[in-house]
Amino acid sequence: MNKYDNLVNQYLTESYFGGSPYNRSSGLKTHVDGKRQLANEEEDEKDFLSAAEVKAIQSAHPKKRSSIQQVDKNQLSPAGRELMDKVLNSVDMYQRGSAIKGDASLRTSQLELEDNALEDAFGSTTMDYVAWDKSEGYNGAHVYRYPNSASHLGVPYDKDGFRVEVHSPADRTDELPEEAPLYPLDQWDIVNFFAKGSNDPFTVKGRTTS
Repeated sequence: MNKYDNLVNQYLTESYFGGSPYNRSSGLKTHVDGKRQLANEEEDEKDFLSAAEVKAIQSAHPKKRSSIQQVDKNQLSPAGRELMDKVLNSVDMYQRGSAIKGDASLRTSQLELEDNALEDAFGSTTMDYVAWDKSEGYNGAHVYRYPNSASHLGVPYDKDGFRVEVHSPADRTDELPEEAPLYPLDQWDIVNFFAKGSNDPFTVKGRTTS
């Protein structure tokens, strides 16, 4: 094999087991400081990888897009796009606040920005009871959804391109109301906010989230 093929094969081998001789010979993955390990590996690669080769390897193994990156803003209303812009801005704030030598206060500001944006959009939302679902939560959960799915095929979205699903902390045998307000969010174990384009929630709130 040529130099590039050798490098790709090395990249694939080390992507799981790591680069140390012990990891490769034992087949055991060692839990280390990921950032320090990545920095060391990147520094080592600079010694023998050209920029073109690094780019080719990265292109061959693209990162999976996050659920928020999968949201299709073209399917959202103007109000929906405005909400997603606020959420994306909060994500950017969190990343800057979490970066090395970043301003940690940005993480708190991020939560406030996201929470305020969601409450402005969904503060008066009413949830409709669906059923007890044994596949949800830890050992099953009572599920509420917005918008009402009773008269729709599949899972519907509201006029702005969103839907919300929550899990009640109530016991399975408890009788629950057919409707309940979404807020306050901490009355629910889990609050999943979805937008068109992604099957996964773009953010999660509730009792079990920080």
